[in-house]
Amino acid sequence: MSPDPRRLLDLVVPFRFLPAPEKDGLVAELVQIDAVPLENLFVVGEVSDGIYLLEEGQVELVYDDSPFVKPSNVVRPGHYFGERAALLGQTRTAGARAVTKVRCWVLKGSRLLELIGAYPVFALAFGTILRDKHGIFLPLERFVAEVARSLAEGTFPMRRLLELYRTLEPALHPRLADPDALDLQALTYAVRRLPDNLTSTLSWFFTDDIPALYTNPSRIFTEVPCAARRRSIWQMVPGKNMVLLRNGLTDILDFLTNLSLFSVEAQKIRRRLHDPALLVKLAACCADPEDVSLDALDLPFDEEETQGLTALWGDQVLPRLFELVIHHEDWAVNVERQLNNYNSRRSEKWANQVSLAVKELTGLDPWAFPPDWEVHIVSSNTHSVTNCLSPYAGRVEAQVIEWARRTNHPYLQHGWRHPRDLVYGLLPAFLKEHPEQAPRVDDERAWGILRIDDQATTGIAVQLIDPSVLGGQSGPRKFLINIDYAFGEQAEEIIYNLITLFSRHIRSVNILGKAGGLVGHRGDILVPTAFVLQSDDSLHPLPAPPPGSGAHFAGLDVHTGPLLTVPGTLLQNRSLLSFYRQIWKCVGLEMEGVYFSRKIRESIQLGVLDPGVVQRYFYYVSDLPLATGEQLSSRLHPAQGIPPLYAVTREVLAGILPGFRDEGPTS
Repeated sequence: MSPDPRRLLDLVVPFRFLPAPEKDGLVAELVQIDAVPLENLFVVGEVSDGIYLLEEGQVELVYDDSPFVKPSNVVRPGHYFGERAALLGQTRTAGARAVTKVRCWVLKGSRLLELIGAYPVFALAFGTILRDKHGIFLPLERFVAEVARSLAEGTFPMRRLLELYRTLEPALHPRLADPDALDLQALTYAVRRLPDNLTSTLSWFFTDDIPALYTNPSRIFTEVPCAARRRSIWQMVPGKNMVLLRNGLTDILDFLTNLSLFSVEAQKIRRRLHDPALLVKLAACCADPEDVSLDALDLPFDEEETQGLTALWGDQVLPRLFELVIHHEDWAVNVERQLNNYNSRRSEKWANQVSLAVKELTGLDPWAFPPDWEVHIVSSNTHSVTNCLSPYAGRVEAQVIEWARRTNHPYLQHGWRHPRDLVYGLLPAFLKEHPEQAPRVDDERAWGILRIDDQATTGIAVQLIDPSVLGGQSGPRKFLINIDYAFGEQAEEIIYNLITLFSRHIRSVNILGKAGGLVGHRGDILVPTAFVLQSDDSLHPLPAPPPGSGAHFAGLDVHTGPLLTVPGTLLQNRSLLSFYRQIWKCVGLEMEGVYFSRKIRESIQLGVLDPGVVQRYFYYVSDLPLATGEQLSSRLHPAQGIPPLYAVTREVLAGILPGFRDEGPTS
């Protein structure tokens, strides 16, 4: 049979879905490859990205051993192979060799990506094949399924979860498979998101509600802090922690993946210290760790590792290493879920506290607001909105700048796109040195700001803001509810409670988030057009931003497109992220957006929210999970994070308050 690449393009899915003129043009770009039996077309690890369309013969795909992926090794005529290298941005994960005499045609990987970008049907067909036939989602699906099964049974088999975690190959844990290389950035990421007594804890008791016996646990047990996650954790007895879970799987998935990451790196450290003499030396130093530094002990760590471990644990690094060596991660992990619970849920208690605080600030219950009062919900953080709306920053600006110059603060060396951003960046260090200068509760009340300290164990801090107190506002009375970042599925319950409290008084819902970027750079702005929910690949379109949006983004790069809502950051590997970047055209990933948007959409459909409610979704890029050294495990410098954070804050406040000045009040 004479070669006929044009006919082949009509046979091979998904190429047959391309327009005829496009297929005609592709013929000239295809390169014919012939092979004899047992000849390699490419090998595992090879740096090449061409996609092969098989016209004659049979090709065997040779995979590394995998406990999950069991491909049907032989490719027959009329099919393609070798597409993953281009689509997922990786070296060859399988080899290909001829079984019989073979004729195939090769298309450049870059051309394949162009076709995917130009033809949605073509892209969708490729995505379906990758997900359903090639198993790139299997590690994620198996880990999540095991956690869900274990949650139902009430206990987590950590050894099994650790095996499944290794198959995930998280993008944030690039040195996972290297037994000799410590991944200090990944270790730091996990330790900061786990309780401080991690290395001395043997038993974990998870619960989704406080057991009746421990109605007020903080009066009975010692609270355990967690540096980079808002978690409610108590040490019940030495070696046993109680962890209060948020609703849904997001929270427990985050905890267990971080625990797994820690286990992998702890095993590497323990192998380094597997020497009785070293253990005796560590034990002796633990009696007075402040008098001995890690680098003085001649332990088997290089200079970079020594600095990283010391930065992680400070003057407690020696006790932590001693505990780690004898611990072995022999954890007992149990969970108790409250069934037939007739008492208020935590989010309901939280909503009641918000309601009481609203009455304290305004003199009215939320349901008694006059018809012309406008409520605006903002999900951001605990500082940017109040910093912009209170006069405090303007009043201390000169004093803060003078202090920074006197101390030669390094932030002065950076170029700041907005003068007030420098002040916001300096304030935390200034107030740490001058705590007497911090605004008092009475000051904030005079500015129309009321903070709710009791978070009802939701981890959601709240500021209620009445802009009318400061004057300068025209039109209807406006009222702002500024809530801290929710965590994953928790967002749906939190926004539901606020919607039921304020209902049709709500005029806007504004989500100011931080996201991992699949395009651009740290500090860029992402404006989502839709959310893609990873658990089922459902698409949730968003309304377009209000006309004139983006005025405060000048000088920053802005990217629009779908955002991926993931169940956990450590569940993502390079293959998955490349898949969503190429197939779904996602510009970034986050954890809460879809839960906010679908509850808002549902409330509008049910008549609880006004159909005209304004929705704003703005994110800034805090990390680049596909770029080495730019991931969450590497800290975001304030000069990268503060400008986009305050740009999206000013953008939202200017949309809510027509009289808002982006330089902030100065009186």
